[in-house]
Amino acid sequence: MIISFNLKFPIVTSLLKLESEYLNRLAVDSFTDTAKICITNFKQTVKYGGRRNVPSESEVCCITEGKLSKQHTYFLPGGVQIALQTSASTVVEDIIRCISHKMGIEDEAEFREFSLYCIVEGDQYTMPLERDEYILDLVAELEKNENIYYLVFCRSVWNFPLRLDSELYIDIIFHQIVPDYLEGYLLILPSHHMKIIQETQEELLRIAALLHRASGSNEAPTETDMLSLLPKSALETFSRNSESSMKYVSQLWNGMIPLNTTEAKAQCLEILQKWPLFGSCFFGIKMLEENNEEEAILAINKMGANVLDIESHETLWRFSFSAVHAPSNVVELQGTTYADVVFGDETIQKTIRLQVDHVIFSSPF
Repeated sequence: MIISFNLKFPIVTSLLKLESEYLNRLAVDSFTDTAKICITNFKQTVKYGGRRNVPSESEVCCITEGKLSKQHTYFLPGGVQIALQTSASTVVEDIIRCISHKMGIEDEAEFREFSLYCIVEGDQYTMPLERDEYILDLVAELEKNENIYYLVFCRSVWNFPLRLDSELYIDIIFHQIVPDYLEGYLLILPSHHMKIIQETQEELLRIAALLHRASGSNEAPTETDMLSLLPKSALETFSRNSESSMKYVSQLWNGMIPLNTTEAKAQCLEILQKWPLFGSCFFGIKMLEENNEEEAILAINKMGANVLDIESHETLWRFSFSAVHAPSNVVELQGTTYADVVFGDETIQKTIRLQVDHVIFSSPF
């Protein structure tokens, strides 16, 4: 049980050096394995602080049986499962770093662009987990409350360019981006006529063919298939021009056949990364300004906070992160919670009342 106590109890500062020397001395004698585990736990405790919760009954049973770690399931975008060794000392940062390394990411700044989320069935909102949170502390709390949950790894910041040299990386980013693409969030339509120009139509059809190939299909997509391969906001245009569109897709398909699924996903991402809204996190919002309620989309990306038109997705306002201030006021109106958020600097400021419980996390899962 020294293994568990070594991680659980806070370390007295004056004894840090003494405990470290003692464990390192044990690591070279007959207690090598146990001492090495204690050293790992000791380092984690110094770096992140001790465990916040008492170990669960199942965790204690595993420790007494000599099972010091187990395969725990984590989810990647698209619902793909990955099993990783998780011990009493594993924190969120360890899991993020492990998956990042599997994707070929070594740069510390790029590693910081990924997060681990806990999605609990029935909860409307989710936030990235703190990097110093112990996984088994979190799991014990969730299981005690009998929650159905998923620990989901995804990208949350998009400053670094895409890397297309890793199959796992391509797969993760592809499955995170495609749901937003098909919902139509990435597509910007000119609001004055809402008509998709020819060049964009052809690009959408190429992406549709790539998505079909990425699914592993060897046959050209049918007209029915196309309905699930195009953004929702482009379906009306496709219906009006279905004959010419299908002819164009047939011409494209011969070039798709030589591609394997990973290559098709990579080509799809290469096209989408050039779009202005690529790499955004989208939230549905309701704004109350001068007694007028208006629905809009809030897109958070490397350019800042962008308020988009609900239909065209054209940018109505854009503010840098330094110009977005904490909510100045939270009010309840007829059972609905609103937050007054101030955007702007000393010269130009705009206060927008956002309906807090209308904000929807764009889930990668």
